[in-house]
Amino acid sequence: MKVKLFFQFSLIFIMLFVGCDKNREKEIEENQVLFFYAYYGDLYWDRDSNIFVETESTSGWGVLLTDSTPTFDYFKMGSESFSDSGYVKFYDGYISFGDYDFDGNAIITSDLNPLNIEVKTSLGTISGSINFPDEIESITLSQSDTLEIGEPLTISWTGSNANFYNVSYSYRWKDKNGKLGTTYFNEFTSDILMTLPGSLFDNDGEIIFLYVIPQNGPSPTDNEIGNMSGDGSGFLYYSIDGTRYNGENIVVGLGTGTGNLSQSSFEILAKEQLDKNREMLEKKIRETRGKNKE
Repeated sequence: MKVKLFFQFSLIFIMLFVGCDKNREKEIEENQVLFFYAYYGDLYWDRDSNIFVETESTSGWGVLLTDSTPTFDYFKMGSESFSDSGYVKFYDGYISFGDYDFDGNAIITSDLNPLNIEVKTSLGTISGSINFPDEIESITLSQSDTLEIGEPLTISWTGSNANFYNVSYSYRWKDKNGKLGTTYFNEFTSDILMTLPGSLFDNDGEIIFLYVIPQNGPSPTDNEIGNMSGDGSGFLYYSIDGTRYNGENIVVGLGTGTGNLSQSSFEILAKEQLDKNREMLEKKIRETRGKNKE
């Protein structure tokens, strides 16, 4: 079964939206900054019928940062509008809408590319448009079966025209006392290769999970500006299915002797990675918001 991964994971930079209330003498400043993540795939979970539907579709999830708590009107993907309260959750300083998981409820099956996004609250409307990137055709490793402890690993890929890529892997290792542990790695690059330093592989183990996900949108760098406009600012991202390295586990040193990753374990690990990406995003949201309030 094809596993959908949403990664998501980008720095959000706050820009001020200044609103003027004609009934008051002084100007009121309001922050309204949108982060929207869209995912294109050919399979989605239909909650109503409790089945997977094999068709092209796009799922969406977003976060709106605000100084106050505005009234939420709707968010729109393509021509379809989502305004029911079941799509929205209110938190201190931000609103979450849509669904980040692969049983998502904010799903469209038309007007997918380019994708037009619009979010409206009582503070105004933010909108943007974006295309999804091409798929990755192949992944090549500098060492496809074994690594010495401390040896670097270069990952390269072909076929995609994405603005940047999310590279992630899981490294299962055994310490000197025989205790098993797992290290998760997640990093962005605008290149078509990434070299993982040997310092990451400091114990006998195996690389058991390696994914590269193409993603369009503003590159997650300190100086990047948003790609949405209106009554505020926003960062719109669009990704497709990641490509998994399909070879055997890459053994580091002597390995752990625990064998290859089963398909069921892979699906569990994919879900864990999804949750970690969500945690990373929410942490960046809070850190960015805190810096801009200093």
